Amino acid sequence: MSRLVALGLFVVALLAHLWMLRPIDDGDLFTHIVVGRLPLGSPPLTEMESASGSSVSWLAYAVFARVDSHLGLSGVKALNVGLLAVAFFSLWLWMERVLRRIGGREPSGVALGIGLLSAWLVSATNVSARPQSFAYLAFSLLLLLLEVWSPRGRGWGYRATWLLALLVSWQNLHPSVVMAIPVVGAYVLFQRAPYYLLLLPIIATVCTPEGFSIFTVSARNVELSRALLKVSEWMPPWDPSVRGAMEGFWVVSALLVLGAFSPQGRSACHDPVVGVLTLVFFAMTLSSSRFGAFWGFVSAPLVASLAGVVVSKSSIGARSRSVTSGLWCSLACALLFLLLFNPGEPLSSQAPIHLFRELKVQFPRARIFNYREFGGALEYVGYPDWRVFIDGRLYLYDDKTWEVYHRAALGNDLSLVERLVSEHDLFILHSSYHKALIGVFELNPALRLVANREGIVVFAKK
Repeated sequence: MSRLVALGLFVVALLAHLWMLRPIDDGDLFTHIVVGRLPLGSPPLTEMESASGSSVSWLAYAVFARVDSHLGLSGVKALNVGLLAVAFFSLWLWMERVLRRIGGREPSGVALGIGLLSAWLVSATNVSARPQSFAYLAFSLLLLLLEVWSPRGRGWGYRATWLLALLVSWQNLHPSVVMAIPVVGAYVLFQRAPYYLLLLPIIATVCTPEGFSIFTVSARNVELSRALLKVSEWMPPWDPSVRGAMEGFWVVSALLVLGAFSPQGRSACHDPVVGVLTLVFFAMTLSSSRFGAFWGFVSAPLVASLAGVVVSKSSIGARSRSVTSGLWCSLACALLFLLLFNPGEPLSSQAPIHLFRELKVQFPRARIFNYREFGGALEYVGYPDWRVFIDGRLYLYDDKTWEVYHRAALGNDLSLVERLVSEHDLFILHSSYHKALIGVFELNPALRLVANREGIVVFAKK
């Protein structure tokens, strides 16, 4: 094992423990687990579904469900950390090969570490346990394989088969294989990979149970997420809803711009593959924040190259051996320090699921009108005895359903409120979003307040 590979494993192990400290905080994960337990084509999970959507990301759902059934949520959390760790280690290996190809010599371990940390900083708020972690792994593996196998030569037949298998798996784990098109295109244009490789991500896109209807599902999801619901990850990085989460993106972007115009930066990485991918994914991130993590991956070699130039021209470069030894010692101490701490429970003490488990004892069977983001945890705790109104799979609901959902929150359509009261047993609401509806329910003699904690307000019929 080379020194740089060992150092990469060590840095990733440190990051993995940091990821373990983060509890599961994406409520949609619980929907994914419940759907993963069901066979494809099962009846609708919620009250208002207008179409079956269990085949989107079906493979990731099945994996999450199987892990949860054997190891619980702690196992799901560990799986997610494992996916991220392999993704970041693959990214390390890709950076090392890119910088070695450009510079003709072994890159600095300090520079590689800075490049990896930049990717970690950009993606830090987007590493929750969800199918997108599989996409990060597939994306980094694609980068590594194309770098190892280019330029054009013999053996591309079996290599193309392996790449297609990776891409098809990616699309069935998370429907984002279109991210592979600019990556493959860059290696075709600048590293003489075969042109027919561009067909692979296009073929993989429709190699799911959804077939060609995946385009309709994706378009519907984008429409709802951006225009109607304004889901934060679909907003541009300057939107107030994601301003804090995208701080890492802006910091790394600013450092790259400053570095590129500095005297040292003029001799840094000028690789067309890295340059084009950095620009393409930067433009994509400006349109939607959810692409920021992918930009962090492809820009990491550029950050590492700039860092390597700065280090080599400073007093640190003259003491590279002692600096590397010091880095090893610092990382060892940091990892030892972290290992002394329990990585914590998979869920935070404020997670809604704790309250929902208490409610399940009081109300073993119920039809529930709920806040959208509570749907997954309610399904995880109560399905099939609990039937929720809606969950986080936005593309499954028609415009009429969203109209009812939003009108109910306003609380001013009394006929709609009475209809919802007559059709449901429990009402699990968000204290802010449903503020007006909560005021109406408090005056309704047919309802009683059951719980009000951590922003969750629960009413039940008397």
